[in-house]
Parts: sequence; C-alpha cells; structure tokens
Amino acid sequence: MRCLALLAVYVLALAGVIAGVATLADSVFENAFPSMDTVLEYQGDLAEDRFDALATGRLSSRLIVVFDGDGRRLYASSERAGEKIRASDLAVIGDYEDGSFYEVFEEPGEGGTRYRIMLCSYGGSDGSAKVVESWCELDEDLSIVDGPLFPGRGALTQREFNLIRGVYNARMDISRLDYETSDGSPRTLVLAAPLVSDASFARVTDVAARVCGCLRFPPCWW
Repeated sequence: MRCLALLAVYVLALAGVIAGVATLADSVFENAFPSMDTVLEYQGDLAEDRFDALATGRLSSRLIVVFDGDGRRLYASSERAGEKIRASDLAVIGDYEDGSFYEVFEEPGEGGTRYRIMLCSYGGSDGSAKVVESWCELDEDLSIVDGPLFPGRGALTQREFNLIRGVYNARMDISRLDYETSDGSPRTLVLAAPLVSDASFARVTDVAARVCGCLRFPPCWW
C-alpha cells in the first residue's frame, strides 16, 4: 500500500510537471508570434475602448487599427498602421471570428494568367473538413470573370487582391475582428502581423524543444 501511495504521488507530480512544461512551451510560441488570440486577452479593455492596453511588448510588432460602425478610425497602433489600414479594406479582410479565410490559386488560361479565389471555412463534426463558401475567378488584370464571390464588383484593385491573399505590404498576414463595446457600439479591429518565416519558426521550435527537453523521465523502476 505504501508503494502504491508513493507511485500515485509520483504520477500526479509527473503529470503536473508535464502540464507545466507544455504550457511553458506554448507560451514560447505565443510570445514569439502574438496573434488575434493575444489581442483577445484584452477583451475587457476593448469593451471600454481602452486601446492603450494594446500597446504592449507582445503586440509591438503588429499593426492594429480599430474602426467604429461608421468606418471612423478610433485607434491606430502607429502612424504606419493608420496609413496602411483603411476602412475601405474591411470588406475583403478575412473574418477571424467565423474562421473564414481565402485561398488563391494561380492558373494558366486563355489570354493569360487566371486567379481563382475561394472563401473557405472549416466544418464537419470535428471541424477539420474544409468547406468552400464561395469563389470567383479573375483574369490577369484582376477583373472578375466568373463566380458569385464579391457580388456587384467588376474587378479588384491590386491592394484588395494582396489583402485577400493574406499578404500585406512586406509579407504581412491580416485579419479582422468584429465586436461590440459594453454599451453595444459596433467596433472592428484589424490586425496585421508579419508572416512567420521558416527560419523564424525553426528558431522558436528549437527554443520550445529545449524547454520540453528539461523534462527527463526516470527509469521505469516500478
């Protein structure tokens, strides 16, 4: 009975260590690549329009702009953010909350290159099945030649096309979050973040691996 009790204590302690190391490794990735999930940690501040709370070290490399329901800019994390992100861009920026995202494929066609844009989301019982919500096809001049996506539009601008591809300015990923303040006023937050390069990801993965490597299992003496 004493051995079983010691074994139980050891297993519980080991489980705690494993959970702690896993949490620490996750935090390494989150601190290295802050995302909209990081922004959502400030939901209470956003509900009260306390935008200065977003000016943290973790989000310092991100461009953040907040608009009201009429498209007026209420906050920009920097002068560059205010210049680069416009209210007119909102219609073609992927919605973080509903999980929608764009995929763009370049295809050869008669008379030049064609681009197929698909608005996708994940569904199914386990949320892993990719579903195409809508689509359209563009010619090389970015005129819309087929498909129901962007109804009433005859063409996209180069800027809009870059935003749809998820590439903003110098390789930036961009998404928007629609929410309401505590008094019910509509807000839209746009976050633009540098795309993660293979080299950057490899460096952070190495750090996380070293964090996890601090855990060493003793021999199975039992």
